[in-house]
Amino acid sequence: MNRPQLCPKCRTLVGVDETSCHKCGANLGAAGRFVHGTVRSSVELGQEIAWWQIIMGANIALFIVGLGLTLKATGDIGGRGIFAIGASTDILLRMGMQENWLVGEGEWWRLVTSTFLHGGLLHVGFNMYFLAQLGPAAEKIFGQRGFLVIYVLGGVVGGLVQLAMTTAPVVGASGCLMALIGALAGYGRLQFGSWTNPLSRDMFRTLIFITLIGLLPGLHAAHGSHIGGFVGGIGFLFLVHGLIKRRQLNILSWLARASVGVVLLSMVLMVMAAQKRLPNEFVALNDCMRSAYIKGQRVIDRERGKSRLGTKRVGEDGGRGKRGLVIPPECLTTDYGFGDDGEGYRQEMRAILEDLRPGPGLAGQEQRLQSLMGRYKVWLNGYFKDLYGMSLFK
Repeated sequence: MNRPQLCPKCRTLVGVDETSCHKCGANLGAAGRFVHGTVRSSVELGQEIAWWQIIMGANIALFIVGLGLTLKATGDIGGRGIFAIGASTDILLRMGMQENWLVGEGEWWRLVTSTFLHGGLLHVGFNMYFLAQLGPAAEKIFGQRGFLVIYVLGGVVGGLVQLAMTTAPVVGASGCLMALIGALAGYGRLQFGSWTNPLSRDMFRTLIFITLIGLLPGLHAAHGSHIGGFVGGIGFLFLVHGLIKRRQLNILSWLARASVGVVLLSMVLMVMAAQKRLPNEFVALNDCMRSAYIKGQRVIDRERGKSRLGTKRVGEDGGRGKRGLVIPPECLTTDYGFGDDGEGYRQEMRAILEDLRPGPGLAGQEQRLQSLMGRYKVWLNGYFKDLYGMSLFK
């Protein structure tokens, strides 16, 4: 005798031959059961294990994976001491590091995956320490669903603000942590009627402490993520509070499941994108061009007096050469064996960096730099398509 099936989305009993749920309309085919079941099981798992612990485990696991991939690719993860141990820039890029031009090419999922990646042992240790300090209180106060919404979506807001403020790549959970800090500060305001209550004051002190730490030389904290995460956390707190107050818990549940779903989808897209492999010599050329571009753009922005709020550096520090503002990276003198095409872009990049000078012509020099990278990306895309029959970028 055939038994009725249970809808994986709303848990309603439906007929064994039904293809959709009569109550919520969920697809009951194999694909529908997998999607709804996976997301719901993830949320239900969080009811037994604290979500902040699951997130911490994911961060640590991905850090270890990055170390393993870097060790396999280069044989070296040492850096400059034990706290600098971490994945290489190329591996972080393949694992979902947020980089503006890739996000602009349609890889939106990097706004999510980058919040689970870290640049070094000190970086991941610092962030996981604060997650352990903030996570239990935040999850207890906001509930598991509210915690998920604030942490995940607050981190995305932080990534968007960082995207608008800098051209440099970024990784780290700091935007998500700042969302928790902002939400806890806002919760104190809701409970006590002012921002001067003990909880809000503690959160503002934590915000100031983390900001000051990020200003130390060599750390290059993602201040855009911090600002966006903090403000986003306050905003999502009021959203969560309003839904709970109006007893619209079904909407809050959907937002929590959507947050988990976005994370899972982003991880799948990251794995798919990581399969796009380039020959080693092309990876070297591409890393060199990207580093040189970021270096030149950073120096141009500094010379224009624009406030550049730092992130993890990819290239060398900008220095003053004899001819101009930038000493080009040594990798630009290497012949990568691509003939007139690829080598022409490398030589043009070197010439642009050597000619960078302060003055009214700086805007034109910036246009040359951006135009070169645009043409280089078109060539890169065509090269990859000729090799593998598919585009590297959309």
